[in-house]
Amino acid sequence: VGYAMAFGNMHASALREELRKALANAEAKDRQKVEILGYVSHDLRAPLSTISGYSSLLLANANEGQRKHLLAIQRGVKYQLNLIDELLEYAKAELQPLAIHSVTTDLPLLLDNIVEHGIALCSHQNNGFRYQPSAQIPQRIHIDGRRLQQALLNLLSNAAKFTRDGLVTLSVTAQKEG
Repeated sequence: VGYAMAFGNMHASALREELRKALANAEAKDRQKVEILGYVSHDLRAPLSTISGYSSLLLANANEGQRKHLLAIQRGVKYQLNLIDELLEYAKAELQPLAIHSVTTDLPLLLDNIVEHGIALCSHQNNGFRYQPSAQIPQRIHIDGRRLQQALLNLLSNAAKFTRDGLVTLSVTAQKEG
């Protein structure tokens, strides 16, 4: 009985040591992930800043048609920079779920920005893009516009990716709560 007890204690001690090592290893890997995201975000920011800078320079002498496209590029760069910031927040929060931050948002303006991205996304596979807003869309709404934009762009990106020589439609309706 004495030998079995000693063996059991040694076995439990060895398991605790293995668990401690595994936890330390997992924590080290988490720290490495955060560091890698920091390096990657810096590497992503540099070319985006260059694109933004050159598009600003080009805006000075742009005609109206060029101006529209350059402003779309700048909005795209801003969107990507916001995603990079969010990715860093996410990593630094030790991979906790992303928070929702509702603010008063100009919904038609947000949707117009999403439509411009949608047009560009659809053009890659020779797709058409149609936007069908409802007449009842409110001007201002209390939502997390960034999350709505992420969700809609993800859906449009998937629709454009899996459609060729077709039509992608974004149809938006609104109804009052209650």
